Amino acid sequence: MSGRALRALVYVLPLVCIGIAIVAALIGQGATQVDDDVFTRDEAEAGGQAGVLERARALLGAKTRESSTETFLRDLALNSRAQDAGATASDGEGATDALCWVEEVDLPVVAENVLRAYADTGEARLAASGYLDMQGNVWGAIVQGGDAWCDVVLVNTEGGRESTVRVTRLLLGEV
Repeated sequence: MSGRALRALVYVLPLVCIGIAIVAALIGQGATQVDDDVFTRDEAEAGGQAGVLERARALLGAKTRESSTETFLRDLALNSRAQDAGATASDGEGATDALCWVEEVDLPVVAENVLRAYADTGEARLAASGYLDMQGNVWGAIVQGGDAWCDVVLVNTEGGRESTVRVTRLLLGEV
């Protein structure tokens, strides 16, 4: 397997795993609602859950904007407020917002800084976090902001001091 294919696998596999975890959490909490006027209960169970998984994959694959550890929460909040006001996202992709940046520090330091930023808001709750590979090169977290949003955080490194951070915010009603 070439280095490029392996790198693509390292990026895609955690996204799929976290997407499945989000879907499982939403289904478990009853967050998916089906309009009984449109679907019968059997149709909703058969097609609704598959549709949720497809939407989650599409949301996690959203285009990213540049940000930083110091500004990512402000950037996400600005986009969320724009959505509340009825505007479209800056990239035209809908209400999902995805940010990405590179830090010149080790993965554990970046992960700690991101979680500290969430903790400092007093509004966020860590739903799950941990390493997503056996080598400790990919770390992920799911952070909830009440009933309004859910952030999927991925931090990865390729064995060096440079770590890439990606935060995808899912707003209520998207999945």
